[in-house]
Amino acid sequence: MGGGGTTDRAALGPDPDAASFRRPRVLVVDDDPTVLRSFRRALRTHDLATATNGREALEILSKDPGFDVILCDLMMPEITGMDIYERLRELGGGLERRMVFLSGALLPNGRARFSTPCRTFVSKSRSIHGCYTRYWKRARRR
Repeated sequence: MGGGGTTDRAALGPDPDAASFRRPRVLVVDDDPTVLRSFRRALRTHDLATATNGREALEILSKDPGFDVILCDLMMPEITGMDIYERLRELGGGLERRMVFLSGALLPNGRARFSTPCRTFVSKSRSIHGCYTRYWKRARRR
């Protein structure tokens, strides 16, 4: 048999990597419908859930804490992204470490107030691709 350099996958059976592949699970929390639509489009190959406010996000997370990453608007009415973070931290389990904060108007001194090694911030003025890149780095560390 000559060394043609090709492998007949059918002869080997199913691809072992395909069986273990799981679509990343992402929760996007934002009160702006345009932002949610953009993420739905950009992350359409992911297992994606959305919440339009902090209360809805906490409800989703109480029933299903299995998200790889939580992309969350920092400034929302009633329950802010930081409120969600603090609530998850109080509950334990480390879910708060999966959060990436999104903000349209984050002041440098405000960022310093919230910065810790486990918190990541992304400006909404960045492209969805830029947000995705930051989120994916966070998901892979999990």
